Amino acid sequence: MNIFVSSYSPEESAKALPDLLCQRMCLEAYEVLNAVHWNMRLKPGQHTPERDEVPDGPHLPPYRRSLSQRMHPVCRWAGLDRANYVWTLRHAKALAKEHKRRYGNSYPMPYIDCHNWVKIRTHKVPTRFRKEAVRASRLHYYGAFNDRWVLEYFGSNVVMQYRLQLLAKWLHDYKRRHTWHDGPPDWAHDDKLLRLVRKHRGKPTTATAKELGLL
Repeated sequence: MNIFVSSYSPEESAKALPDLLCQRMCLEAYEVLNAVHWNMRLKPGQHTPERDEVPDGPHLPPYRRSLSQRMHPVCRWAGLDRANYVWTLRHAKALAKEHKRRYGNSYPMPYIDCHNWVKIRTHKVPTRFRKEAVRASRLHYYGAFNDRWVLEYFGSNVVMQYRLQLLAKWLHDYKRRHTWHDGPPDWAHDDKLLRLVRKHRGKPTTATAKELGLL
């Protein structure tokens, strides 16, 4: 599970993803939100009960996440403060809308199954009792990156690190060709980011790189 925080705006982060990732990342965003509620219900280090131990019920999160998944940095971040949780909820909703807009059909199943459940329980997530809403640019985001070299750049600017990670995936890792309904985000052609990817990963190799005009 992960959330690609490529912008301080949860809506812009959703728009930046290619078409094929809209539904997958919508599912993962709701998995993160479900993990937050499992973490609040269970003791630290306690494994998530199987269905034969604790049957499904309307009071339980719709998705069961394993202990290792619940301890993912992004799941822990989303449960640290209600502001983080709300950001993730907005991002999940934006991903569902993007999927419907791009494919012209119904919302993906995670939205239908989970959105109302996690939304009406927002008040259960701890907060520091701030009087005003926290600006997204002031949230302390967590990053979870496959390429450890990504952490070398931009200091604590996780948004830029996520952009670098996504470019590495698009140019080298994702074998299927990815497209964008309204074109890729502007930062996909950022010279500094592209130079860093080339430095560590070499010449782009994927069909998506061709889609971006980088081959």
